[in-house]
Amino acid sequence: TTPVQFVKGSYCGSFDGNVVGRKFALQLNAGQLLSIEVNASKDIYPVVKDPKGKTLVAVDESNPYAYNTTKKGKYTVSFDVEDESYPYAEIKFCAP
Repeated sequence: TTPVQFVKGSYCGSFDGNVVGRKFALQLNAGQLLSIEVNASKDIYPVVKDPKGKTLVAVDESNPYAYNTTKKGKYTVSFDVEDESYPYAEIKFCAP
């Protein structure tokens, strides 16, 4: 598990590298909007789970990588990669 650290005074953290088989952990509060920006050469889809392991559904189709948090605790994000020969991505996690 790779912890996502938010820079002091910021509500965003980032990762740049191979996402295959990697799980990211974020400490979040209830009522936050977690948004994930993905910059990759092939499609990569986030899978977000709440502290109890329930998979979250995106807020809506216009913002498919945004999720409402319902509980305080550790959320995890893994990624489904369309083509594992292109596992690298720049990821930005924000939770204002």
